[in-house]
Amino acid sequence: LEAKFTAEGPASYTITTNAGDGGTVNGGGSYTEGAEVKLVATPNIYYSFDGWYEDGAKIPDAGSTYTFTASSDRTIEARFTYSGIAVLPDSGEVTLNNGGKFIVPPGTILNANTDKLTIPDGGEITPPNGDKFIAPPATVIDVNTGKITLSEGGKIKLPGSAEFIVPKGTTVDPNTGVMTLPDEGGEIKLPGGWPFIVPKVLIDPDSGLVTVAEAGEITLPGADSALATDDDVVLRAPVKTTIHPYTGVTTTPDGSGYNPDGTPTEKEPDDTGGGGCRSGAAAWILSLVAAITVMKKKRSVI
Repeated sequence: LEAKFTAEGPASYTITTNAGDGGTVNGGGSYTEGAEVKLVATPNIYYSFDGWYEDGAKIPDAGSTYTFTASSDRTIEARFTYSGIAVLPDSGEVTLNNGGKFIVPPGTILNANTDKLTIPDGGEITPPNGDKFIAPPATVIDVNTGKITLSEGGKIKLPGSAEFIVPKGTTVDPNTGVMTLPDEGGEIKLPGGWPFIVPKVLIDPDSGLVTVAEAGEITLPGADSALATDDDVVLRAPVKTTIHPYTGVTTTPDGSGYNPDGTPTEKEPDDTGGGGCRSGAAAWILSLVAAITVMKKKRSVI
């Protein structure tokens, strides 16, 4: 009598995976008993991972990467939910609906429901014209037009290196880089440290020059250095009035200039001494009188 035995290897099990709409699954296949199985669910853009399901029931405490030991045949499905929201993990290029290309920082949120890109923590953005801005938190980009809106305002660094603090609602043109305050204007702080209250103005991205776009009043910083004081000095500002970003000098279209404290800037005397031009001495006296008039009142309008 002779007995023969055949050695049998470990059992083999099949792990079948399915992916619902909105994503893909990796890791299914044939595994020997006791082997580690690692399933990975990856949602498509605008989708989020909902969970793993087996026999119609959701597997508890299973994240998008699901690891277990092979002990039987199993059929497991990954399900995904459409959210319309995607978060970019890295800095990269985004193509808008109008064909414009932006480079945005990591953490940028794409919202297909509102057609907006939101930069929650701020950072460097490069619009289609190639200029680089360092935008404040909560900056929003319209994916149809490319218009950049500083929804909460804050500090923005322009391509020419000038840094401004601007109010919420300020916008940046993606093609020219020109920054525009909202229609009601607001308070801005210039690179030179001067705080102004202005009407609607445009700010040049390279030079930082501030130009009045709609006539209104400009409240100058006042008499005491670069910080605002209780002595409001208000200037009637027609369209095309400018403010120098570093000196704070305000110049009206007729050439009249005012320092941040409201005193007129000095003009060069006419060498001819006549022809309707004031002499140097006369100009100095008038400047002194104007300065005294401005500083006598709590709120002077020039």
